[in-house]
Order: sequence, then structure tokens, then C-alpha cells
Amino acid sequence: MYCSKLFCVIVVLLGYFSVATVDAINCYQCNSHLDPECADLRAHPPHKVAGFHQPCDDTDAEGNPAFCRTMTYKFKFLKKTDLDASRVVRTCGYRRSMKECYIVDNDHHMESVCQCFEDGCNTAQNLSIFSIISTLVIASTLHFIF
Repeated sequence: MYCSKLFCVIVVLLGYFSVATVDAINCYQCNSHLDPECADLRAHPPHKVAGFHQPCDDTDAEGNPAFCRTMTYKFKFLKKTDLDASRVVRTCGYRRSMKECYIVDNDHHMESVCQCFEDGCNTAQNLSIFSIISTLVIASTLHFIF
């Protein structure tokens, strides 16, 4: 009898400790239109951007797990000197892309989207990739026009 109670306790404890607990991922969540520091988090002291580092919900309504996302928008019809010619939005995401980064060319803006899967990983911008692809798109468009 004693052995079976001990066995039950061990099974319950093993079951309890073998269940992995998942903590929410923490992502930077901000919009450079509202908070200029969001455009380049690494250019500012940690205490200025610490408030942007917030937990995401574990999953969305469909059960998709959270990850971090950075979206960079370049508006086509604004001058580069305009404050809103570009915008950076850092947020939690729940629908993963097949690619780590991708670019979407919409009517009025180009959108660069990157996703990552570790706490606070959405600090960096992939502007060099964005610039290269933007240049290629413009060059190929000009090639077909002329």
C-alpha cells in the first residue's frame, strides 16, 4: 500500500515538472509616428526605450503563438525630408510568414516586414536589405519604361 502511494506521488510530481510552462515573449511595441525613438531604438539610451519592451499575449484567438515583428514603411509620394516619409512599427505578431523578412510594394508605400522569435529581438532594422531591394525595383521599373 505504501509503495503504491509513493508511486502515485512520484508520477504526479513527474507529470507536474515535465509540463513545460510557456512565458509570453516580450517584444518592443511602438510606432515612430507617435514615438520618434521607435525609429532607431539602438540610437537611444536603454532607459528611454525600456517602456517599449512589453509582453505579448501568449497566443491569438486562433491559438497562434506570439513572435516579434518590425515593419518599416516608406511612403512613395512624400519627400525624404518630410517627417512622415518613413515609419517604423514594432509589435507582436501571430501569423508567421514563410520568410524571415519580406517586402510588399503597395500603391502608396513600400513595406519591409521582419519577424523574429526571441525576447526583444525586434530592435534592429533591415534598412540595408530594404534599400537594396527598393533600388532594384526602381531600376527594373525604369528599365521597362525606357
